[in-house]
Amino acid sequence: MEEIRGREKEKEDLISKLILVINPDNSNAWSKRKSFLSNTKHPSLPNIKDLLSSELNLLNILLNSKKGSKSPLVWYHRKWILERFYLPELSPSNLFAFYSNETRICDSANKLHPRNYYSSKHRLWLISTCLQLDHSPLKLFLLSLP
Repeated sequence: MEEIRGREKEKEDLISKLILVINPDNSNAWSKRKSFLSNTKHPSLPNIKDLLSSELNLLNILLNSKKGSKSPLVWYHRKWILERFYLPELSPSNLFAFYSNETRICDSANKLHPRNYYSSKHRLWLISTCLQLDHSPLKLFLLSLP
């Protein structure tokens, strides 16, 4: 019984990913993704870390596509994952790498659409979030930017 339920969840996972690759603005598929991630076990388990890494890879693929980079749902889902799973466990030593990676993703989206509102909004959220975290080296760097 448990094995059948596991296969069904795996099918739903793959179907929602396929739907999002075809249409990144499908709110039902994003809702399924959130539900799937929310119902997994505790974030400290290795399985969830692999799952989150896979989810961020899906988002990276979508954000590097012309349609996905302009989708508010893709950006919102990325922010949701980062706030819920990554930021609470982010160490000060990884903060600069996190900031650099997110900035690179925003830059990539801006190359596809030079005036990408959602990319700019994500970058502002990123700066604001990093300034709120009390890790002084990155905070000093951000405050020194023109």
